[in-house]
Amino acid sequence: MAEKDNHENLKERIGFHEDTMLPEREVLYSFLLDMMPDTIWMLDRDMKPLFVSPSSLKTLGYSPEERLRQHLSDMVTPETYARVVDRFKSEQKKEQEEEVDPDRIVTMDMEYYHREGHTVWLENRIRAIRDQDGQVIGLFGVSRDITERRRLEDMLRERIKELSLLQSVANFIESTDSLEKVFQKTVNEIHRGLSFPDCACARITLDGTVFQTANFRKTDKRIYTYITVRGERLGTLEICYLCATPAGTETPFLDEERDLMKAIAKLLGRVVERRQAEEQLKESERKYRELSILDELSGLYNSRYFYRQIEKEVDRINRYGGSLSLILLDIDNFKVFNDKFGHVEGDEALSRLGEVIRRCIRKTDSAYRYGGEEFTVLLPVTRCEEGRVIAERIRMAFKNETFTTGRGESAHLTVSLGIAGYRPEEDIKEFVRRADQYMYRAKKEGRDKVCVEIPFEGQ
Repeated sequence: MAEKDNHENLKERIGFHEDTMLPEREVLYSFLLDMMPDTIWMLDRDMKPLFVSPSSLKTLGYSPEERLRQHLSDMVTPETYARVVDRFKSEQKKEQEEEVDPDRIVTMDMEYYHREGHTVWLENRIRAIRDQDGQVIGLFGVSRDITERRRLEDMLRERIKELSLLQSVANFIESTDSLEKVFQKTVNEIHRGLSFPDCACARITLDGTVFQTANFRKTDKRIYTYITVRGERLGTLEICYLCATPAGTETPFLDEERDLMKAIAKLLGRVVERRQAEEQLKESERKYRELSILDELSGLYNSRYFYRQIEKEVDRINRYGGSLSLILLDIDNFKVFNDKFGHVEGDEALSRLGEVIRRCIRKTDSAYRYGGEEFTVLLPVTRCEEGRVIAERIRMAFKNETFTTGRGESAHLTVSLGIAGYRPEEDIKEFVRRADQYMYRAKKEGRDKVCVEIPFEGQ
């Protein structure tokens, strides 16, 4: 009874004529109402229509007369109706505020059912209808079709999600993280670009290594794409949905999502290719550095690198103290051997001596081809007498090497070695010169010998 009284009071308040369904003094505006694309409507407090303009037929497929027999809950989706009820309650609370504007306009986007079965989004600008005491007795509104705008906004939001995901992947790629971390971070982020992120999972397989989300499970709702590098397939990127998706589609994945996965796979292929190129460059640089400091014939370091390293060792001694010994050795009668058997055999002798030295020294020692048939060995944290053991090892090992010449003859070679210890604040050239003196003393005393410097007092 109260509902009927409320409805009749509202009609009386706005002065309706039953035969025209238009407010008094507004009959002259019927032409405008017929031509307006927007729908004008009135509801009572119980959300029952009191008036609907003719444009509702074109917008939603329902005539005004049909609309008057419906309730708002029949016109809109349940989610929309729940939002309307919540908003109506919140606006009622505002009525208690002293400074609230009684003529305020509330805007709401609402999803309506169309007669043909689909839904249409309408933007509603709503204003309260009040009685003489200022109490709300109904609602007046104007609805405009914004379905296309909503569709474009949804598309824009999806594109923003996709761009955000691509930006994240690009940031991972540009980071200094390892390739493994880049792939794991990427696989953890992929769900953000999908229509149903809450039930999505992902997996990347690359050269037999698997990176996947914690919830990964292979399902029939699946798409995948290849990760390729220079045309070669190195792995796959796959996405699966773990729960049901909206019915009515053959596949839960949109074309845009498939394109997004391909774009991500392409980015991952590029980062693999770039990291491979970086590794190749590093390897080339390493080999170049080795070639720049190695003597190709003996396989030992060259004289340029010798002076670089001896400077470091001397600096360490001068700063922190300690000992450093230097062996200088030379092949005995090498010119005679070279002249008799040729340069090929001479080069073989130099190469074999390099092998012998590498076998005889410790890991902490370093050996160098000083020039021609002369070689040096740096012995850090080693006194001269301790260095004698290493020098004798080299001398005996090389003496036992047998050289078979091109003429079928067998030959043996020997070396003479001198050892000197570094003196604090001594010039490097003087240090090398003293070792050289002991080497030549060994030659003068019959060759195939080790001559060791007698340590000076306090050394």
